Amino acid sequence: MSNEKMKQPKTAMEDGETLISSDAGRIIFPFLGAQAGRVFLTTKRVFHESLMEKITREVKLADIANATIESAGFTIAQLGIFGFFMKCTTIYQKNGNKMKFTSRNNQGWIIAIKEALKA
Repeated sequence: MSNEKMKQPKTAMEDGETLISSDAGRIIFPFLGAQAGRVFLTTKRVFHESLMEKITREVKLADIANATIESAGFTIAQLGIFGFFMKCTTIYQKNGNKMKFTSRNNQGWIIAIKEALKA
């Protein structure tokens, strides 16, 4: 993914953590809708920071089982039934939970996450 103008997160990074990628993105909450902000991939985790500069969701790289592109699914608030037609990046965690977010380059996020997992 091209990150010529990669934005830094407003929240503090962990010790030894390096930013790999960032992009505008909406975190998707099942049935509730999507929240605008930025998505960040670091050497330790993937996280979403809201426009209010708070982390709304994060997944440690060590907890990721897989990452795929899927339908955003149904949400009552912003996406409605159209969410079934919108594609998003879905991160599956080893514990069975998943994190979904939209971005301008879902395929690029999948590749970047899988590369970070190999490192």
